Amino acid sequence: MLPEISDIFLKSPRNYLPVLSIDKRLVGIISLQDVKAHLNAGEELRAVIALDLMRPVEIMLTPNARLMDALPTIMGSEMEMIPVVNSEREMRLVGSVSRGKTLGLLSEAIGESSQENQI
Repeated sequence: MLPEISDIFLKSPRNYLPVLSIDKRLVGIISLQDVKAHLNAGEELRAVIALDLMRPVEIMLTPNARLMDALPTIMGSEMEMIPVVNSEREMRLVGSVSRGKTLGLLSEAIGESSQENQI
């Protein structure tokens, strides 16, 4: 229900949350903006569930994705945490990739590479 979803957003720095089926399949994404749009709903707020708010999953990675292949997906997403699913067919959520951490690691690697080239 929306109050519980709102609490999760309040306790998390994330701007998107995954919606999972009982068997841990990624079935949708809820954005903070979508939740905000319903906050003035009044008493009918209690009837709103994740299914009412979720969007289709358009951005995801699989565990075997190479960083250079995944980089356009990571950079093109508004999500800080990109969901990682076991396969695009099964869609079982197995983790996530942080856009910020990925960019930080990439920046470090570029810095180290440029220092090695100066020596």
